Amino acid sequence: KDTAYLQEVVDEYKLAQLPLDGVWADIDYMEDYRNFVVDPFLFGNLTEFVANLTHEHFVPVVDAGISQRLRSVSGKIPYLPYLNGDAKNLFIKAHTFTNDSFTGSAWPNDVVFMDFHHENATEYWSDWLTELQQQTGFDGVWLGWNEATSNCDGYCYYDQIPHHQVQRNLKYIPGGRDLEERAIALDAVHADGTLELDAHSLYG
Repeated sequence: KDTAYLQEVVDEYKLAQLPLDGVWADIDYMEDYRNFVVDPFLFGNLTEFVANLTHEHFVPVVDAGISQRLRSVSGKIPYLPYLNGDAKNLFIKAHTFTNDSFTGSAWPNDVVFMDFHHENATEYWSDWLTELQQQTGFDGVWLGWNEATSNCDGYCYYDQIPHHQVQRNLKYIPGGRDLEERAIALDAVHADGTLELDAHSLYG
């Protein structure tokens, strides 16, 4: 729930003389569940906590979905990781016939997904992980929801659905189930024209 709780966990392990190699932080450390932004109130002294670890490694979660909130939340500054990626056209598109980013659903509500087929994706990921490194001093990153996963089954919004969905044309569906269950749409398209149908298992 806050940095003090993380410190309590570390202290209790030492008191009990139990080995502890790593301290993992789930989405609680984020501000409004937004990647690369540490909650300044509850985890404002996170960098100091990590710096004072002796033999333990610190590993924060970073979710695959990037919050798509366009406006500031509760008076906070606009969410630059989204605005930066959107300006550079770095997110997976809804389908072949649109330039709109595919909108999924995760902890921050609406999210978009980094298109790792895009030539500038590595630069974006590196820049924002560097920003997170400066705020935390992490030793490693836990990439969560990386199938890529969504709370919606395929499309969240009807206006993003293409007229002819690829799943309907498949001759065989393994297990006979919905391949878009809790996953991003198979018609979502990457920068090189590859459909999510053919790239989904590579995302993680």
